[in-house]
Order: sequence, then C-alpha cells, then structure tokens
Amino acid sequence: MCDRFFVTDDAEIDYVDRNGAFTRRKIRTSEVYRYDDGVTVIRAYCKKREGWRTFVSKRVQYWKAGLSGEMVSPASLGDYLRKKSEGDPDQVAEDIYQEFIAEIACGIGSLMRYDENKSVDRRVITGQKKTALLNWVVTQGDAPALLDGLTADDRLNSRDALEELVVNTKVDDTSFSIGKRTMRNKRSSAQKKALIEFVSGALEGVPARDSAVGLLKDEILTPSFKVEPQKEIEGDKVVLPFETLQEEEVAEIKAEAKEKPKTTRRRRKSKTKKTAVDYRGFARKDAIYTLTVAETKRLLGARLNAGNMVFDKELFHSEVSSLVMSLLTPEEVKDEGELLQHKINHGISLGYCAWGIKKKDQGWYVDENGREVLDLRNSNTNS
Repeated sequence: MCDRFFVTDDAEIDYVDRNGAFTRRKIRTSEVYRYDDGVTVIRAYCKKREGWRTFVSKRVQYWKAGLSGEMVSPASLGDYLRKKSEGDPDQVAEDIYQEFIAEIACGIGSLMRYDENKSVDRRVITGQKKTALLNWVVTQGDAPALLDGLTADDRLNSRDALEELVVNTKVDDTSFSIGKRTMRNKRSSAQKKALIEFVSGALEGVPARDSAVGLLKDEILTPSFKVEPQKEIEGDKVVLPFETLQEEEVAEIKAEAKEKPKTTRRRRKSKTKKTAVDYRGFARKDAIYTLTVAETKRLLGARLNAGNMVFDKELFHSEVSSLVMSLLTPEEVKDEGELLQHKINHGISLGYCAWGIKKKDQGWYVDENGREVLDLRNSNTNS
C-alpha cells in the first residue's frame, strides 16, 4: 500500500541520485509517499536547483532537520515525516476528510439532491450548505482533537484546506451509494443519527426536506441485505458495474486538473509557503489520482458482480496500472516521470478507501499460498 501525506520539513540532506552523483542540498518537503516495504518517496522544493524534485529514502545518506538540528536515520525517515505531518494543517485537513468521506458524500448527496441548479450526475456543494457541512464535520469524532493540536493560525489554514477538499468533491450516484453503504455497514447508530439530524437541520425551510431526510433514513438505517448482481432495488442501486470512462470524460478530468485550484486561503506568510500551497492544491486534483480511483472502483465492482471476491492483489494493481497508462499520451507519461507510478499507487489506495477496503478489516492479507490477496467479502460495500 502507498500512504501519501503532506508535511513541511526544512532539511539539509546528502543525496546520491540514480547515476551515482553525490550532492548536499537544502530542501523543504511538501508531499510524501510511504510504502509498506519501507521505501519513502519525498516531493520537495530544492533550494539548490530552485525547483521541485523527487527524493527516494534509500538514496538519502544524511538528513538533518533544519530547525531542530535533529539527525534522522534514512531507515526511519518515513516514520519521522509521518509523525511530523500531524502538525501540518494540510495533512490534518486530509485526515479529517478521509475519516468522514462517507459522511461528506452523504451530506453533499442529500443536501443537493433536489437542487434544481445542480447536475444529478456530479453534485457539488456551495454557499450556506457548504458552510453548514464544514461546521458540522469539524465537530465530529477526532476532528476537534486534531484541530486543537494546531496553532490558532494553522487551525484556520487547516479549515481552509478542508473547505477546498469539500468544495472540489463531486458526488455522483456511485460515490453517493458507496457513502450510504459505508454509513449503513460501518457506522454506529449514534453516527448515523448525527448525520440524519445534521441533514434535517441544514434543510430547514426547504420544501423537499422531509423527502430527503426520509430517504436518507431508509438508506442508512435499513439492515444490510444481499442483492443479486445487475439488479436494482427501489431507493438504492447496485453500485456496479461502473461504466468504462468515455474519451470525453477523460479529457474533462485532464482539463480540470490543469485549472488553478479553488482556494479561500488568505493567511500566507511567504512566497515559499505560497508555492507549497499552490503545489498541494494541484496535487489534490491531479488527473492521475482521479483516473486511477475511477478505474480501481470500476474493476473492484466488476469482480464483485462476477462473484470473484478473493483475488491476487499484485495482479490487480498491474491491471489498474495498465489501464491508467492506456489513458495517457506518451507526452503525459514523459512529463510525469518517476512520479507516475507513485501517483497510480496512491490512486489505487484511495480507491480502496472509497470502497471500504482496509487492511485492519482483513481487506487484504497473505493467504495460505503466500500470495497477498484482496478480499471483497470484508469491504464496506459488500452489504
């Protein structure tokens, strides 16, 4: 698995590149990919090269934290940076967003369900409903504790980052359905009740409130049940099969990724920090992530409908990777360089999260033959 996170750390490093050339550099980290096998890939602004560069932990010979002077062993670099990310406002926003992704999808889907100005296919949230959803999310679960660990200014920045994530969340029928199934299968009665009460309050005065709240109750409070592949159920729909991405959809995803990210941030203190914020904004809406998540969910659903519940994880990763590569032009592959596979790996991880597949729930494990396998019987969507 690939764990991507944001962290800002000024450091002086000794680095040996792929050609064996040795350099000493001063860098500021921004984005990190940490793998289960111990390899950590770091995206950082290199002051020596005056640009963004990618560093691999196994090629780092020396790491000295710029502010504290702490010496960090390359072998423990991933753990060090992950721990440090707990104080990064962007990562706190990411952690809150991932913890409540099901609630956010259900919130957007329910609040915008009867909005005449929103597309049924890809709902987004704006205005007072957006503010209400944000105000509610930051009071739930571990969110208050995560935010309380930040300085006052960083709490504001973290909320800004969370707002960007929510504003850029597009909820279609599939993600809405996955969110509802996750709420039904994996959330406590208190968590379900809290979401229903929020939606009811946020729709105060809206004519369709009773219908929206009633449907949500039916969809997340109904006991889980089995469905036959390819069948529809009144008020709910089998999540799959997903349709193959059409050429125009791929083009739209790529075009949106190139647009300047929506931002509400006003508390930037320096040009360097502004550069990092802009970089992270583009990183969040990267086309590779979006395409990979879509293909991951589609292929998982195809296996679910076919009754193929347990299958080889490595082969599945290769299949997703090949499909994503086929959606890219040779120029796009070249431009991505060595980051391409790391982005695909993280996109697959995001697809697992959206599907409710987690290692701690035996979503994947090593079987009796020594293969690492995925097990859809242990996912949130296997209702």
